Amino acid sequence: MNDLSRPLFSISDEMMSNYFEQSDFEKSLLYNILFKDKILMNESSYFGSYYFFDHLLKERSGISLFEYANREAIVSPVFKYKNINTLEGVLNNYKSGDLYNKNGNGINVNLEKERVLVLKIMNLSKESPHGMEEYWRDAKDASDYSSHYYYETLIKYLNPKNEEDLFNRSPNLKIKKEFKKLWEDTREWREDLIQSVSKPHIVNGKEIKEVQRHNIMVALQPIFGFGKNDDIEAIRLKTISDPILRKKALHFVNWISRCYHISQSNYMDADINLPYGETEEDIIAKIIFSESKYNFDTPGISIPLIEEIPPLDYLINEIPEELIKIRKTIGSLYLNNLRTYYTKSTKEAYDDVKESFKEYCKKLCEKYSYVEGKVEVRNKIITREDIIKKKVGTIATSGFKIVQGVDMVTTIFKNSKSIIEIQKNDGVFYNKELIEVNLPSYNK
Repeated sequence: MNDLSRPLFSISDEMMSNYFEQSDFEKSLLYNILFKDKILMNESSYFGSYYFFDHLLKERSGISLFEYANREAIVSPVFKYKNINTLEGVLNNYKSGDLYNKNGNGINVNLEKERVLVLKIMNLSKESPHGMEEYWRDAKDASDYSSHYYYETLIKYLNPKNEEDLFNRSPNLKIKKEFKKLWEDTREWREDLIQSVSKPHIVNGKEIKEVQRHNIMVALQPIFGFGKNDDIEAIRLKTISDPILRKKALHFVNWISRCYHISQSNYMDADINLPYGETEEDIIAKIIFSESKYNFDTPGISIPLIEEIPPLDYLINEIPEELIKIRKTIGSLYLNNLRTYYTKSTKEAYDDVKESFKEYCKKLCEKYSYVEGKVEVRNKIITREDIIKKKVGTIATSGFKIVQGVDMVTTIFKNSKSIIEIQKNDGVFYNKELIEVNLPSYNK
């Protein structure tokens, strides 16, 4: 059973960067810090992810939320080799060509342009509590390689036995028609190309195969119009000049990357934390993976816990240290109960998690949300609906400006004639949003 309390932080994968925004990265990080016991991040993401880089550089001279989480061992790198168990060691191995290939692929080309960025990443290993890192498991034979899991996942989802059943999952006829054409147009890649870069092994008299996503991407480079040894960066897919080829490339890389995260999470006995975005590529991907127990919305055979919290868009503006403090104080009972639940999945343990989760979310709302009400400002009634849910915005119906900082006690409405300070109990200025945490089924 995959441990839903320790997700693989998949949104940090650079190959998925075309389908999400920086804000999605920030919200995913915050969600996992507040509601998961531990976050796992593949060693490669530390050196390849633009979103990760931008997150660190947002606090160039300070400490980012990720860095605070790293100090508390909330985030742990997952190393491929036990003898290379620092990020500095991994970076040196990338440079030497001992990992992936000989031209340093795997390292984002912008990494060493920012000296402060390299220092921040190197410090993560130094500041993380010793012994909290994790490793890929030792494979007993080729059938237990992570690359074999990946091959099996690719075949399962990209070469299903009944394609018509797959097409029938489409939400409407227009998308079904589009999906069928795309599926046919990528058949050569889904079948022949994947097989061409796969390696066979004989285990107990039976042939099994393995493949790495990197090798698939290397094979695709000349097809996309790139040099075979060029840096492999997802962002370059959008520079493909042929619009039909560009569309196929964006969809196919989405599929093979989602397969990668399914196999990696399975291999590491971890949860998947990679939602669907709003892109056309993700609409199609949702069809392919909707029948999976790793369906990205509710991974695993799980029980959802759903409560209201202040919007993550709002909370991500909080001081990073304060967010860690929240986890350690008002979130501590919930997280302790969550850990207990994974050691004894009983109805009683489930009830404890459910109640403490509800109380945790309630306290978050008390800390950051305003109570129901309305405010009269110079003969104008300002209601909840008037307020735009942003740090800085304009109230269209009133012409007032709103200035909000999460460390401020008051919200200030301002126009050319007056400044009115509104105390917390005077009105609701932020809609709450629903948050969902999934638990595996308990033993009955």
